[in-house]
Amino acid sequence: MLDMDLPGRKQRGRPKRRYIDGINEDMKLVGASVEDAEDRGDHSMDTPYHIPASRLAGLGQITDYLYISNGKTAKDNSVLTRLKITCIINATRDVEDVRIPSVEYIRVPVSDSPASQLQEHFDTVADKIHAVRAQCGRVLVHCCAGVSRSATLCLAYLVRYRDMSLMDAHTLVKACRPIIRPNCGFWKQLIDYEHSLRGTNSVMMVASPLAMFSDGDPSGKLTTATD
Repeated sequence: MLDMDLPGRKQRGRPKRRYIDGINEDMKLVGASVEDAEDRGDHSMDTPYHIPASRLAGLGQITDYLYISNGKTAKDNSVLTRLKITCIINATRDVEDVRIPSVEYIRVPVSDSPASQLQEHFDTVADKIHAVRAQCGRVLVHCCAGVSRSATLCLAYLVRYRDMSLMDAHTLVKACRPIIRPNCGFWKQLIDYEHSLRGTNSVMMVASPLAMFSDGDPSGKLTTATD
């Protein structure tokens, strides 16, 4: 469900918000304070072009040095060679790496479960992507489907090193790979991560009218972002 306020259209009596993604049948991710994102203007991501997911199945280009894919694409030597990938971050427990001598491989062994503590790897992965970029290399981050774990790690990197809000980062990555959908546990970890880095939140999780998810909060809200 997408409920996006039009740019320049001010609403009276309530803060401006938009739904940017579904979490599951009963929860939504909500954008808060999007005026700030609109006022900041376009983020320069050093990206001369994007490779649409439709052109290379299972692959999305986020910047000129950062790509996201599923596990099958990450094992396609022709794609890796064409894109000049120098580092692959494998965010799975069971997808085997097809090793190329010129490529560095890093394993982030987590399951795609809301209970998995993927945030323990946010800084390490973000630092690695930043270092590869500084060396003019290219990084491919993948999981099994290129939907949840890999997307979460790319979002964390953008928030940490590209001075992007989580809202803006999600908008960018979803434009490059429309099927991304971090699970609800990873969203909570990303929201906490954004707050730890920026002192504020651009998105929050709320319960839909279909059900109440308290998670320790009887109101059903899963963050402290201002409504």
